[in-house]
Amino acid sequence: MNVRINSSGDITINVYDMFEHLIEGDARSAFLDAASCKPEVIKNVMDMVLTGFTEAQSSGADYDNGPELLSPIGAQRRRIMELSINDLKDKEIERLKARLDFQTGYAEKMELLYYELKNAQP
Repeated sequence: MNVRINSSGDITINVYDMFEHLIEGDARSAFLDAASCKPEVIKNVMDMVLTGFTEAQSSGADYDNGPELLSPIGAQRRRIMELSINDLKDKEIERLKARLDFQTGYAEKMELLYYELKNAQP
């Protein structure tokens, strides 16, 4: 792994080397799981799924030479194509309904709490 220390004592670590050589097994899975929830990562991955490239023109290996040789990005492209628009629409509507129900329930609870506190005897 490539690690450098400059004259000021600053340490520079090659993140790619670190990822490939230091993070293994469960730690690697946990790291990737946490990173996959970050907005920047989600945007970059979706850009690659939809266009093949990130905004900075980076891309993962794309070796779609046949159905048995799909890259991870190619496999997700295929998965999206196999889902019908109606399925995607229905899932999004259900997600939004659940979010609305949660927010409505929360607002009602806060309103009840407000009136309980307002009407409480000092």
